[in-house]
Amino acid sequence: MEGLLQDAPKQLAPASECLPIEILDSDGDVDLYVEKKGKIRVSSKLLALHSPVLHRLLYGSFREAVDFANSTGKIYELNLPEDYYHGMLTLCKVFYHRQELPPNLEPVISYPGRMDYSAHDAQQAAVLKAQNKSRTFEYEMYKKSLQFRDFVLTCDKYQSTPVCSLYISSWLDSLMSHCEGAKWNNRPTPLAPFTIAECAVILRATGLYRRATKWIIQYTYANEQGTGFAYDIGSEHSLLPATFENEIMSAKAAYLGQISKETNRIVGHLSKVAALSLPYFDEKYLLSSEAELPSRPMHGHTDGDIPASNIDDDEGGYSWTTDYTPGLHDIALLTDFMGQMVALGVGSFAIKFRSLEENLQAVSCLAFWPAWQAMNSSDHADSCNACHIKIEEEVYKIFETIRGQIDGLEPPYWE
Repeated sequence: MEGLLQDAPKQLAPASECLPIEILDSDGDVDLYVEKKGKIRVSSKLLALHSPVLHRLLYGSFREAVDFANSTGKIYELNLPEDYYHGMLTLCKVFYHRQELPPNLEPVISYPGRMDYSAHDAQQAAVLKAQNKSRTFEYEMYKKSLQFRDFVLTCDKYQSTPVCSLYISSWLDSLMSHCEGAKWNNRPTPLAPFTIAECAVILRATGLYRRATKWIIQYTYANEQGTGFAYDIGSEHSLLPATFENEIMSAKAAYLGQISKETNRIVGHLSKVAALSLPYFDEKYLLSSEAELPSRPMHGHTDGDIPASNIDDDEGGYSWTTDYTPGLHDIALLTDFMGQMVALGVGSFAIKFRSLEENLQAVSCLAFWPAWQAMNSSDHADSCNACHIKIEEEVYKIFETIRGQIDGLEPPYWE
């Protein structure tokens, strides 16, 4: 008989007893068994105080409330298989004022502004090390942002958002400020703003949604065709609107279209001015008087209005076509401007997969290209259109105007 008892199968402990337990309240009377990952010991009174849903679950007419009432003297195990463990743990910590502070998200790397080619290998290694550190940091922050989204979902489900509003807003503001404050050119672009946009959807936070989508429009890379994101966000960010990707790409395309329109306006003006030179350079003129070509004046001349004074009204009538005689400077300016647009990928030559910010930076580079000043002459500033136009100011005006106009999306389904 003794041998038979020894061979009998032992009764297994319930699965929940084998899991780790986080004791937030040593006098707690409820163990929350969440997602089969662990248990959280808390006070039922505190849960009911801060969550109307948990109040009904423990003190209402649900089966769990009946079971809890009959568990006098014992710790009641409340099974929550559909909730996120980390989200529920954070929620309970907020109830007990033990939540983690918002992360301190200072930029973690800086790249050398000027490369010392005598120490090129060492600096290149330092840059690669900094890039890897930044990628690791941003990936860890992205994972934390996904966990925080689970917490926000838990808050919403249990109607505890008002209790947690200060913590939620400070955490999301810290993360969003980190993304807005860093320079992301040639750096790994964080995905956290997509998670922040999802949190805004859950919270119905219009300002936060617009703030996150503004960043996404400005800094996110596109695929090679420029028709969608460079990476698939659907699997991790299913809470975003179904039209989210199309709306972001459409907004980005609209700003790129404005850049093209404004740079083409300058190209159109320079072309109209240079076109006045055609009679002097056609085949008949060159064959009959090739010797006069070298004596063609460097700078243009006018006895009336200078063309650049009407650059914003080129579409209408203008009188300078009969008064202005272009010079080689006008032709060179058009050639250089078009060449730099192609080289930098500006306007009609924009590189589709680049972020909007990178395209704006290309416009800025176009504005500050040193060659614009090389042929300028103060003696001809009032007569030569190429000297008068101040091309760098016209281009930088485009940069400042478009960048100042960038805004986020309007939330589509709550107001």
